[in-house]
Amino acid sequence: MGFSSPTILRRFRRASECSSATGSTKIDGASCLAGIGFTMSLFVAGLALPDESMVANAKVGILAASLLSGSIGSVILSLTLPRKERTQ
Repeated sequence: MGFSSPTILRRFRRASECSSATGSTKIDGASCLAGIGFTMSLFVAGLALPDESMVANAKVGILAASLLSGSIGSVILSLTLPRKERTQ
């Protein structure tokens, strides 16, 4: 959401357009892949939460969200990026 929101806002305000090679779905897919970076979230959760069970719950949620983000980004990009022809 953090990467695609400025792009959506700029298009909504007609401040800029995506080039034909860089469609909005490609930007959305790349922004989903950016959600994989969960190590900082794990670090902050360890510092912010006082109870070990809360930290464990946070870790499960962070890892699940990271897996979901990576999966969605991979599907979006695999559907929108052109396929290279295989040579035999």
